Amino acid sequence: MGLWKILLSPGLELFYRKEKMEAFISGMGEHIKTIWRYHLIFDFTFRAGVYPGIMVFCPMAKQKLSGAELKEMQERLKQLK
Repeated sequence: MGLWKILLSPGLELFYRKEKMEAFISGMGEHIKTIWRYHLIFDFTFRAGVYPGIMVFCPMAKQKLSGAELKEMQERLKQLK
């Protein structure tokens, strides 16, 4: 299991028991704990506030756009990938 799965909140929730997490966290330096704490706060804020907002605004925007405008926007987003 990669380090990225450890540091992401869903990875913590799904793959690790409390004892394993306590051992992992106790081995971290203080600066790493601070960075990790900020990451988890940002992750929670995004899930609690930003994502629901996006879900609300997408249908509203879809209703306001005509079919041609929506297709043009989709094509532009595809080009950005």
